[in-house]
Amino acid sequence: MRKALLLLLVILTVSCAVHARRGNDSRPGWLNDPKSLYPDNIYLSAIGEGDTRRQAEADAAASLARIFETRVETQSTFEEHYYELVVGDQADAVTTTNQQQDITLSSQQTLLNVQYGESHTDNLGRTHIIGYIDRMRTGQVYEEKIDRGAGKVRNFLRKGRQSEDLLAAYAYISAALVISDHNETLMEQLAIISPTMHEFIELGYRHEEILAERRETGQQIGIDVRVTGDSEGKVEAVLRELLSQRGFALRQNGLLRVNAEVRFEDVDLNQPDKAFVRWHLTVNVERAAGESLVSYYEKQREGSINRSQAVAFSYREMEKKLRNNFMKQFMGYLAGLAE
Repeated sequence: MRKALLLLLVILTVSCAVHARRGNDSRPGWLNDPKSLYPDNIYLSAIGEGDTRRQAEADAAASLARIFETRVETQSTFEEHYYELVVGDQADAVTTTNQQQDITLSSQQTLLNVQYGESHTDNLGRTHIIGYIDRMRTGQVYEEKIDRGAGKVRNFLRKGRQSEDLLAAYAYISAALVISDHNETLMEQLAIISPTMHEFIELGYRHEEILAERRETGQQIGIDVRVTGDSEGKVEAVLRELLSQRGFALRQNGLLRVNAEVRFEDVDLNQPDKAFVRWHLTVNVERAAGESLVSYYEKQREGSINRSQAVAFSYREMEKKLRNNFMKQFMGYLAGLAE
């Protein structure tokens, strides 16, 4: 009898504990149906979860971003930094309530006016939260931002078309293009947030025509690329690729000249099983008339099991420096012309 009573007591204790856990984890209805609180005709909504509220909010924002179709083509570092220079953070800031957040996500989507509603912590300590976007209010934010960007685009285009200096014209049109590209992303998002608002927006320009105009201006400018000491032709190939991507024609007797020099020197570090070289890279951009515009210099030491491998590593590093540091410096010069 005593054993039976003890077994019954254990069963009752376990049953109460399980019931308590289930009671604490009673799922609110919105976890299964967020649209019951945030109807689809008024809101875009998604549920996120994480070990902390911050992680849950980030997950909800990422889920909202997946509603939008991610653009395949993304802007280069050159174009993104050019955008920052010609626009500036403050000039393009959005002024709304303190609740608004601009969420930048790995999908290349930047969402405006993401807000967070109900939250729930389950019995495992996981936080669940609703992230939502008010279609009407957020659509108005997008309209204002797109309209402001469109005004900048039209202004830069006007300045570029009035400029008698081809390089300054190119700089203005490039500024218009990168702002237009950001506007294209906002327009794509607005088409999902509020198709009606999207339909009635008038930009006053066509993105494809700006692309063509920059390409045409770059073709008129022309750049003569000359590299010495580049026995493998790798530096010249990278420079030609980067400048072609910006729409410049590569030809002799252009408006600009790019003179580059590659130089290697052996370095003895008293390590018999390794070979070291120090590379020097100089790139000068100047007008054909001789006016210096950009002077860039970089050096670095590389080592490997033999000299040939060390040189290969050197070329790899030079390519990284050209794609990032040199192009940023060249871009900074162009952005200065577009002020």
